Amino acid sequence: MGLFWGGSNRTAEVSEPIRKDDLQESTNTSTDKDLIEKPPPNLTRDEQAEADFKNLFQELEAEARQYTNTRKSKTDGSDSATTSISPDSLFPTTMSCRQAFDSAFYCQSMGGQFNNLYRYGEVRNCSENWSQFWFCMRTKSQPMEKKGAMIQEHYRQRAVKYKVGPSSEDIWEVRSEPVENAFALDPDALP
Repeated sequence: MGLFWGGSNRTAEVSEPIRKDDLQESTNTSTDKDLIEKPPPNLTRDEQAEADFKNLFQELEAEARQYTNTRKSKTDGSDSATTSISPDSLFPTTMSCRQAFDSAFYCQSMGGQFNNLYRYGEVRNCSENWSQFWFCMRTKSQPMEKKGAMIQEHYRQRAVKYKVGPSSEDIWEVRSEPVENAFALDPDALP
Protein backbone atom coordinates (compact mmCIF):
# COMPACT_ATOMS: atom_id res chain seq x y z
CA MET A 1 0.00 0.00 0.00
CA GLY A 2 2.94 2.34 0.48
CA LEU A 3 3.71 2.30 -3.22
CA PHE A 4 1.02 4.77 -4.31
CA TRP A 5 -0.22 6.48 -1.16
CA GLY A 6 3.01 7.35 0.62
CA GLY A 7 2.78 4.93 3.52
CA SER A 8 5.32 4.53 6.29
CA ASN A 9 7.29 1.83 4.52
CA ARG A 10 9.13 4.08 2.11
CA THR A 11 12.63 2.81 1.63
CA ALA A 12 14.41 5.75 0.11
CA GLU A 13 13.51 8.92 -1.68
CA VAL A 14 15.61 10.00 -4.58
CA SER A 15 15.46 13.70 -5.13
CA GLU A 16 17.11 15.54 -7.92
CA PRO A 17 18.91 18.74 -6.99
CA ILE A 18 17.26 21.93 -8.24
CA ARG A 19 19.38 23.77 -10.74
CA LYS A 20 19.70 27.54 -10.79
CA ASP A 21 18.70 27.61 -14.52
CA ASP A 22 15.35 25.95 -13.73
CA LEU A 23 14.51 28.65 -11.20
CA GLN A 24 15.38 31.45 -13.60
CA GLU A 25 13.23 29.91 -16.38
CA SER A 26 10.24 29.59 -14.09
CA THR A 27 10.52 33.19 -12.90
CA ASN A 28 11.08 34.63 -16.39
CA THR A 29 7.90 33.17 -17.85
CA SER A 30 4.90 35.41 -17.35
CA THR A 31 1.40 35.49 -18.69
CA ASP A 32 -0.94 38.36 -19.44
CA LYS A 33 -2.57 37.97 -16.04
CA ASP A 34 0.80 38.42 -14.31
CA LEU A 35 1.19 41.79 -16.00
CA ILE A 36 -2.04 43.11 -14.51
CA GLU A 37 -1.60 44.66 -11.11
CA LYS A 38 -2.78 42.48 -8.26
CA PRO A 39 -4.24 44.29 -5.28
CA PRO A 40 -2.65 43.86 -1.87
CA PRO A 41 -4.42 41.26 0.29
CA ASN A 42 -5.34 43.68 3.11
CA LEU A 43 -8.16 45.53 1.33
CA THR A 44 -11.73 46.06 2.35
CA ARG A 45 -14.52 44.49 0.38
CA ASP A 46 -15.27 47.70 -1.54
CA GLU A 47 -11.60 48.31 -2.31
CA GLN A 48 -11.23 44.70 -3.53
CA ALA A 49 -14.26 45.11 -5.79
CA GLU A 50 -12.87 48.37 -7.16
CA ALA A 51 -9.49 46.73 -7.85
CA ASP A 52 -11.17 43.79 -9.59
CA PHE A 53 -13.19 46.19 -11.70
CA LYS A 54 -10.04 48.08 -12.73
CA ASN A 55 -8.33 44.80 -13.68
CA LEU A 56 -11.33 43.76 -15.76
CA PHE A 57 -11.44 47.16 -17.43
CA GLN A 58 -7.72 46.92 -18.29
CA GLU A 59 -8.22 43.47 -19.82
CA LEU A 60 -11.14 44.69 -21.92
CA GLU A 61 -9.20 47.72 -23.12
CA ALA A 62 -6.28 45.48 -24.15
CA GLU A 63 -8.62 43.20 -26.10
CA ALA A 64 -10.29 46.20 -27.76
CA ARG A 65 -6.92 47.64 -28.82
CA GLN A 66 -5.87 44.29 -30.24
CA TYR A 67 -9.17 43.94 -32.13
CA THR A 68 -8.91 47.51 -33.47
CA ASN A 69 -5.35 46.96 -34.67
CA THR A 70 -6.22 43.76 -36.51
CA ARG A 71 -9.35 45.38 -37.95
CA LYS A 72 -7.37 48.37 -39.25
CA SER A 73 -4.78 46.15 -40.89
CA LYS A 74 -7.52 44.21 -42.68
CA THR A 75 -9.45 47.24 -43.90
CA ASP A 76 -6.68 49.59 -44.96
CA GLY A 77 -5.44 47.18 -47.60
CA SER A 78 -1.83 47.24 -46.49
CA ASP A 79 -1.74 43.50 -45.78
CA SER A 80 -3.73 42.34 -48.79
CA ALA A 81 -2.27 41.67 -52.21
CA THR A 82 -3.47 43.55 -55.25
CA THR A 83 -6.94 42.48 -56.32
CA SER A 84 -7.19 40.77 -59.68
CA ILE A 85 -10.04 41.71 -62.00
CA SER A 86 -9.36 38.99 -64.56
CA PRO A 87 -12.20 36.63 -65.53
CA ASP A 88 -10.37 33.80 -63.77
CA SER A 89 -10.92 35.53 -60.43
CA LEU A 90 -14.68 34.98 -60.78
CA PHE A 91 -14.33 31.26 -60.17
CA PRO A 92 -13.24 29.82 -56.81
CA THR A 93 -9.99 27.94 -56.35
CA THR A 94 -11.19 25.81 -53.43
CA MET A 95 -13.92 23.26 -53.12
CA SER A 96 -15.54 21.63 -50.10
CA CYS A 97 -15.82 17.87 -50.48
CA ARG A 98 -18.20 17.70 -47.55
CA GLN A 99 -20.54 20.19 -49.19
CA ALA A 100 -20.38 18.24 -52.46
CA PHE A 101 -21.21 15.01 -50.62
CA ASP A 102 -24.10 16.64 -48.75
CA SER A 103 -25.48 17.98 -52.02
CA ALA A 104 -25.31 14.57 -53.70
CA PHE A 105 -26.84 12.81 -50.70
CA TYR A 106 -29.67 15.36 -50.50
CA CYS A 107 -30.33 14.97 -54.21
CA GLN A 108 -31.04 11.28 -53.71
CA SER A 109 -33.19 11.80 -50.63
CA MET A 110 -36.97 11.90 -50.74
CA GLY A 111 -37.08 15.65 -50.00
CA GLY A 112 -34.57 16.44 -52.73
CA GLN A 113 -36.46 14.44 -55.32
CA PHE A 114 -39.74 16.07 -54.28
CA ASN A 115 -38.20 19.54 -54.76
CA ASN A 116 -36.99 18.57 -58.22
CA LEU A 117 -40.37 17.16 -59.15
CA TYR A 118 -42.06 20.38 -58.00
CA ARG A 119 -39.56 22.76 -59.61
CA TYR A 120 -38.68 20.99 -62.84
CA GLY A 121 -41.54 18.54 -63.37
CA GLU A 122 -39.35 15.43 -63.29
CA VAL A 123 -37.21 13.31 -60.98
CA ARG A 124 -33.59 14.39 -61.12
CA ASN A 125 -30.64 12.19 -61.98
CA CYS A 126 -28.04 12.78 -59.23
CA SER A 127 -25.03 11.47 -61.15
CA GLU A 128 -23.80 15.03 -61.74
CA ASN A 129 -23.71 15.69 -57.99
CA TRP A 130 -21.82 12.47 -57.36
CA SER A 131 -19.36 13.27 -60.14
CA GLN A 132 -18.72 16.65 -58.52
CA PHE A 133 -18.02 14.91 -55.20
CA TRP A 134 -15.60 12.44 -56.81
CA PHE A 135 -13.92 15.29 -58.69
CA CYS A 136 -13.32 17.00 -55.36
CA MET A 137 -11.86 13.78 -53.92
CA ARG A 138 -9.52 13.46 -56.92
CA THR A 139 -8.21 17.00 -56.49
CA LYS A 140 -7.27 16.38 -52.85
CA SER A 141 -4.01 14.67 -53.87
CA GLN A 142 -2.92 17.39 -56.32
CA PRO A 143 -0.44 20.19 -55.52
CA MET A 144 -2.06 23.51 -54.54
CA GLU A 145 -1.39 25.33 -57.85
CA LYS A 146 -2.68 22.49 -60.01
CA LYS A 147 -5.60 21.89 -57.66
CA GLY A 148 -6.69 25.54 -57.88
CA ALA A 149 -6.48 25.53 -61.67
CA MET A 150 -8.46 22.28 -61.90
CA ILE A 151 -11.21 23.60 -59.62
CA GLN A 152 -11.45 26.90 -61.53
CA GLU A 153 -11.78 25.02 -64.81
CA HIS A 154 -14.44 22.76 -63.27
CA TYR A 155 -16.51 25.74 -62.14
CA ARG A 156 -16.02 27.47 -65.50
CA GLN A 157 -17.44 24.42 -67.33
CA ARG A 158 -20.36 24.23 -64.89
CA ALA A 159 -21.20 27.91 -65.43
CA VAL A 160 -21.27 27.48 -69.21
CA LYS A 161 -23.45 24.38 -68.93
CA TYR A 162 -26.02 25.99 -66.64
CA LYS A 163 -26.37 29.13 -68.71
CA VAL A 164 -27.37 27.00 -71.70
CA GLY A 165 -29.41 24.30 -69.89
CA PRO A 166 -33.06 24.19 -68.78
CA SER A 167 -34.39 26.22 -65.88
CA SER A 168 -37.52 26.35 -63.73
CA GLU A 169 -38.94 28.98 -66.07
CA ASP A 170 -39.43 26.21 -68.65
CA ILE A 171 -42.14 24.62 -66.45
CA TRP A 172 -44.03 27.64 -65.12
CA GLU A 173 -45.58 30.29 -67.29
CA VAL A 174 -44.86 33.91 -66.39
CA ARG A 175 -48.01 35.92 -65.63
CA SER A 176 -48.63 39.00 -67.67
CA GLU A 177 -51.09 40.51 -65.16
CA PRO A 178 -51.40 40.06 -61.37
CA VAL A 179 -54.06 37.89 -59.76
CA GLU A 180 -56.94 39.93 -58.41
CA ASN A 181 -58.62 39.15 -55.09
CA ALA A 182 -56.40 36.15 -54.46
CA PHE A 183 -57.17 36.14 -50.73
CA ALA A 184 -60.68 37.57 -50.78
CA LEU A 185 -62.46 34.34 -49.84
CA ASP A 186 -62.73 33.28 -46.20
CA PRO A 187 -61.00 29.86 -45.86
CA ASP A 188 -63.29 28.90 -42.96
CA ALA A 189 -66.41 29.44 -45.13
CA LEU A 190 -65.26 26.95 -47.78
CA PRO A 191 -66.99 23.53 -47.71
